[in-house]
Amino acid sequence: MTATPYATRRGGAIAKSLPATPRHRPQRAFTLVELLVVIAIIGTLVALLLPAVQAAREAARRMSCGNNLRNLGLAVLNYHDAHHQFPQNHGGPWVNEAPATDQSAVGWVVEILPQLEQQTLHTQFKQGGAYEGQFRADLAPNRSQPNLGLFSTKNGIAVPELMKTELEILNCPSDGTEKVREGQFQWSRTPVFVTNYKGVLGDTFLGETFGGIYSNGASQYPSGVYDEESASGFQLSANDCHADSRCRGFFFRQSFQRPIRMKDVTDGTSHTFLVGEDLPDYNGHSTAYYANGSWNSCNIPPNNLVHLDPSLVDLQAWWDQQGFRSRHAGGLQFCLADGSVRFVQEDVNNELYRTSCTRNGQESVGESL
Repeated sequence: MTATPYATRRGGAIAKSLPATPRHRPQRAFTLVELLVVIAIIGTLVALLLPAVQAAREAARRMSCGNNLRNLGLAVLNYHDAHHQFPQNHGGPWVNEAPATDQSAVGWVVEILPQLEQQTLHTQFKQGGAYEGQFRADLAPNRSQPNLGLFSTKNGIAVPELMKTELEILNCPSDGTEKVREGQFQWSRTPVFVTNYKGVLGDTFLGETFGGIYSNGASQYPSGVYDEESASGFQLSANDCHADSRCRGFFFRQSFQRPIRMKDVTDGTSHTFLVGEDLPDYNGHSTAYYANGSWNSCNIPPNNLVHLDPSLVDLQAWWDQQGFRSRHAGGLQFCLADGSVRFVQEDVNNELYRTSCTRNGQESVGESL
């Protein structure tokens, strides 16, 4: 027998059944308390993860910064291989430092541009007359004439315009500040590109005649004690070499007066700092391609002033500011004269730090960084 629709057979009888009616249960929503708990949990997770993410990003930036330093160091060493001397700084605007010699103020960074795969930029500096004549400080940027060193214009090339050229290799990624600035020393009316990397001058006592506070006079190896005469015939003071040629590092303002060669690194290339980090926010001498913006002294403690807001720093007190610093937590990085890169803690022993910045100090401190 064919069953009728919706019918079932029970005990020989046919019983009709209706289709099941679906039951609609009301959906339960989050209560306000539950929502607040979820938000609190998410906020806690973000608070826990964010420092880790930031630390990972800073680790990557620090590694990139170290690679920049390493490449700069290798460029300097390749320059030495080609020219049998380290790249030079070509003085500055102080004619009385070397009366018989024009000082173009070209910095050592310009010298190594070919080794940094920037041959075109180097050629433009030369064709624009950067190496020719006497540099004059604080000229107007539109002054158009040759024989003014880094302020020259020649062959249709204005060197002051080249001074604004940004190169990534001269920037530390941890310092995200503006890199083309006005108001740099001796460039007050001209925007220039500023760098995070400075050559090591040595550990001279800067600003003895201006009241500098970092004399280290009580140290077993006091910085800025020089017996030899300057090759330029000019000496600012007995303990301050930055304006002459007696410095014991690699990149002082007048290094063209006394070129440095590898044989002069008698303290050992693996023990001597070559190039280190700096922050333009705390140092008004940071013009990348300029001889007087290309060096720092290790007489100033590492990371000096970085705990201050830059707006509170008087950049006119340059003698206490031309030191090495970074935005890396706890220290900064240096490239050594053998091309290796080392992280230096900001609380490093001061005497050990200073003596690591001299190429021929013959110090015997008893330990190594």
